[in-house]
Amino acid sequence: MGVVLITCSGYFLFKMLPHVHRSVSKIVLMLLSGLLVYAGGMQLYHVWSQVQVAHVKSRLEWQRVSTAAQLQQVLAKHPAQPVVIDVYADWCVACQPIEKEVIPRSDVQAALQNVVRIKLDLTHYHPSQDELLKEWQILGPPTFIFLNAAHQEQRELRLTGTFSATHLLGKLQQLQGEQP
Repeated sequence: MGVVLITCSGYFLFKMLPHVHRSVSKIVLMLLSGLLVYAGGMQLYHVWSQVQVAHVKSRLEWQRVSTAAQLQQVLAKHPAQPVVIDVYADWCVACQPIEKEVIPRSDVQAALQNVVRIKLDLTHYHPSQDELLKEWQILGPPTFIFLNAAHQEQRELRLTGTFSATHLLGKLQQLQGEQP
């Protein structure tokens, strides 16, 4: 509605002021054009801000750990199950696309249902994490570590750095193919 009003006011303004100098009318025309573009953009913004984006309704939960002891406790609770360990930190820029674009996908969520999901959170550093990083030979986040049902790392499946959903799905299929 605002775009129509601005357009009409511009039209009538130029009809009422036919004798205004050409340079002034060009400036007024540019200002009205800018205002028109702004108003149109605002209307689109209001329309798009009302649109609800469909999210995965049942996003799978990850068990958060930050120390070697916590990791061992979680692994002990889930014997004979394959495990995916997501090495993550809030400050990790490369982790964000994985968290926001790869993991929420419905096909990835479906593939993750049959594995134990552990998020090794390195957001708040403490010295005990050095031992854990050294033991698992983790260079830093993002890293995905895949353990078979005997909780042995399948090193060839490890993902370090950014990766696509297709790449993760392939690794999960390989991990689950290892199960008896």
